Formats: sequence, C-alpha cells, structure tokens
Amino acid sequence: MTSTGQELTHDPILDAAPAPRRLRCGACRRRLPPEAFYRDASRGTRLASRCRACTASLLREWDGRNRTRRARAHDAAKRARFARDPIANAKNEARIAYRRAWRSGALPRKQRRCAGCLGRFPRREIEGHHPDALAAPLVTVPVCGPCHRLYHGTETTSASTYTSGTFGPEGSSTAPGGA
Repeated sequence: MTSTGQELTHDPILDAAPAPRRLRCGACRRRLPPEAFYRDASRGTRLASRCRACTASLLREWDGRNRTRRARAHDAAKRARFARDPIANAKNEARIAYRRAWRSGALPRKQRRCAGCLGRFPRREIEGHHPDALAAPLVTVPVCGPCHRLYHGTETTSASTYTSGTFGPEGSSTAPGGA
C-alpha cells in the first residue's frame, strides 16, 4: 500500500535491480550463469570463455589424443635424469631387477613382522627396505611404513647393522623403537 492507499503491484527497489548476468559459452554457445564458468584472471570478465562442461570435454579429448606423446616425453625425461645421475640410474635398475625377480617367483613372500619395531602387520603394510640397493638389489629387509620412513629420514641405523645380522627379531636395540 502506498501513502495514498493504492496497492502496489511491483516493488520499485526490486525492479531497479539488474537482471542476473548470463554469459555465452564460446564452445557450446549456450547462455549460462557465471557459476558455470571457471575463473580466469587474465580475461576482462574474470571468467573463462568456455563453460565447465565444455572445458572438461575438451581436456578429455586432448588427453586422449596426446597420451602417448606425454608418456614418451616422461620417459625421455627419466632417461635424461638417469644419464645425468648414475646413482639414480643404479637405484632404478635395482628396482627393476627386484620387481622382475618378485614377479618370476624367485623371491620369497613378504614377511609379516617388521624388522625395525618387531611389530606384526598384514602383508600389505610391510615394505621392503633395501639396505644397499646398489650392491645387492635383491636383498630387502621387511619393515613397516613408519620404520621405513625413519630409516630414510634420520638414518639412525647404518647399513652394516642389516648385513651383520644384529638387525631383526634376534637383534639388539639398534632398531628404531628398540629398548
């Protein structure tokens, strides 16, 4: 109602508000709300020119067309890194030799007991630590994830501890967490 007693059929404040902005997708040509577009700070509208659905579709197509090219580039970068770093190359060859021996059945199944903390774990939680991957790539010590990170992070245990036989269930307190 107005001050003169007439009933309003519209609200002058709401009528003055601009209509919601809709943008046209450059790929599918549909008019969509701004939420349907990714942000792009380099554009004047600060939104990408294609809607999210079209962008996802184009990226899937590109990935399908370029998968082998990307894989070749990745392999070339790995080969270049191994050519520059002989230690990385030796470690990679040790991993490959271990994987081949494991697949062929030449290596025993994983143990369930961690040689570091002597805890018992499911086989899937035990990892194989290579005390000397360069000289003996097929020699591994079964350890749990936390112990494995400890060996690679702080290296409180020397490699000679593994090979001397003092590391493991019958070992001494040189293992992490050992008393």
